[in-house]
Amino acid sequence: MLLAFIVVMVTACGDVEGDLTISDTWGRPSPAMAQAAAFYMQISNPGSTSDTLVSATSPVCDTVELHESVLNDSQVMMMSQLEDGIDIAGDSTARLEPGGMHIMCIGLDHELVPGETITVQLRFAVAESRDIEVEIREN
Repeated sequence: MLLAFIVVMVTACGDVEGDLTISDTWGRPSPAMAQAAAFYMQISNPGSTSDTLVSATSPVCDTVELHESVLNDSQVMMMSQLEDGIDIAGDSTARLEPGGMHIMCIGLDHELVPGETITVQLRFAVAESRDIEVEIREN
């Protein structure tokens, strides 16, 4: 009886494990001497349970950090690391885009050229980790 109740409750919750959709993944080409690059995407959460992008990794980067660009009081664009990750509220989309939140690749191992595809692994608090392909392109 208890097992049947648990099965019904898990089925009713539906999105407990996270059902995220990741789209429009891209990054800009980097000059040969660049040591960093930014990756952008949209992460949609159609469920009611919030999730958080907690970290990312890529074989082309020494370090990967979650960042946000913001205007400071002097109207200068500054970048800061998002230590607590990127929240993806239920029934919403987190937009990682130029001038806002993004994934920062530090210590590139090669120049990124248009048409190239980079593998990035995203780790979430609730949903399973995902390997995504990031297309290098001009805007």
